[in-house]
Amino acid sequence: MKGVIVYKSKYGATSQYSKWLADELGLPLVKAEEFHPKSLSDFDFVILAGSIYIGKWLFRDWVKQNAEVLKSKKLFFVMVCGTPSNDFKEQERLASTNIPTSLMRNSDIIFLRGRVVIKSLSLMDKLALKFASSMVSDPIKKKEMQEGYDDVSRTNLVDVIRKVRQYLLNINVKKAEASLV
Repeated sequence: MKGVIVYKSKYGATSQYSKWLADELGLPLVKAEEFHPKSLSDFDFVILAGSIYIGKWLFRDWVKQNAEVLKSKKLFFVMVCGTPSNDFKEQERLASTNIPTSLMRNSDIIFLRGRVVIKSLSLMDKLALKFASSMVSDPIKKKEMQEGYDDVSRTNLVDVIRKVRQYLLNINVKKAEASLV
């Protein structure tokens, strides 16, 4: 089975996660800007890793434009954001607003906590974050939005790696069973 990791990163958290995934899984790693959608036909499964900013996943438009080709692939959507791992309601909302329903059936969606380094943000992102934080009542979320946080860790990838390896194992078992018939 041939797979690829395609990623879009704005401030580096997704890039770091993608590099760790490529090392761990032995898959090619390609920036989205350098990956031509016609290349999708070369792969059986695709890991699409991208950050979420103000509710919008960086891959949202790309995925919609290439939905027809992606339907025939096993997909792993990796969404890097500030949403806590136990906030399933928000994760569901983010997934449903960023991934076409037709692609959710043959996919796994994994959320990873990223980072916010206030001094590294563009002026527009600083202003957007400041405005958004003024509407947040949760003191922990408000503090993270105002001061930043860094939850990027290689150990966060355990679920992604497990799901990809399980998928590959299932495919190999099916191939072995088919060869016995």
